[in-house]
Amino acid sequence: VEVEMYQIEVVINATTNETEMHNVTVPMNFTYTPLENNFLGDIVMFNVSDGEDTMSYKVWFKVAPVNDPPVFTAPSEWNITTDLDTLITIDMAGWISDVDGDTLTISTDSEYVTVNGTILEILYNDTFIDDLQNVTVTVTDGTVEITAILTVNVNQPVIGDDDDDDDDEPTLGTLEVTPEEDGWLFEVAGDEGQSLFVVIEDADGNITSYPMTYADGKYSVTIGEEDAGVGLSYHLSDEEDGESLGTDQAGSLTDLESDSEGAGSFLCILILLIIVILCLILAIALVMLKGKRKDDFEE
Repeated sequence: VEVEMYQIEVVINATTNETEMHNVTVPMNFTYTPLENNFLGDIVMFNVSDGEDTMSYKVWFKVAPVNDPPVFTAPSEWNITTDLDTLITIDMAGWISDVDGDTLTISTDSEYVTVNGTILEILYNDTFIDDLQNVTVTVTDGTVEITAILTVNVNQPVIGDDDDDDDDEPTLGTLEVTPEEDGWLFEVAGDEGQSLFVVIEDADGNITSYPMTYADGKYSVTIGEEDAGVGLSYHLSDEEDGESLGTDQAGSLTDLESDSEGAGSFLCILILLIIVILCLILAIALVMLKGKRKDDFEE
């Protein structure tokens, strides 16, 4: 066979059927490239001719299958912003595939981003102290791994602006009322800078507000009997003529009057008891003194 030696390289894109090549001159070396995902093999027929005679040869190509990597196409807008203790889910089912039909497994390198099937479950709590995390998301078919970066922006609470932070709320104790000789003393402990009023309501529903003044860690105001008589109700408010700040910040002066009378009765009894004791002591002293004088006289 006469073969003309031309240095021409021919790439044959074969199919799974016989491929006939007519009037094609090839060099001693050639490249055969199977079609993508062709796992069945191929037969290629070569026709060799010197212009007069032609000879045909069939060559069988056995195509060994290879593992194709999985496909992971994450959209550019999949990066997210979230708040603490807020669950966000991302379904990746439409972004991953494998031409070989292999089972794909998803994993991440963040304890705050877990995987449930093809769904990413994103939940950051107060143990995360930063405001950004780049999470590596990996998809594998068991042999080849494909990765992408998920950027998570975490909104951290601003110190001092947390609605649940009670440290910024002014403290206020319980209103205490003490009866005095010519009226009532209202006192309540609390932080300075608050606007507080004692509101007195009479039987007809008429109300009068008395502003409290601050000194030595407490607010106080004294209201005379002519303005706050027995039987009237009172409450503490942070507004003039405002609502009560709570059931423990309200009461009736009737009960206080009873307490005052009880305290006065106890004081009277105590004073009377002291007087009786003093009289007894004086009597005993007189008896002892009289007896001593008698003994001195007899001597």
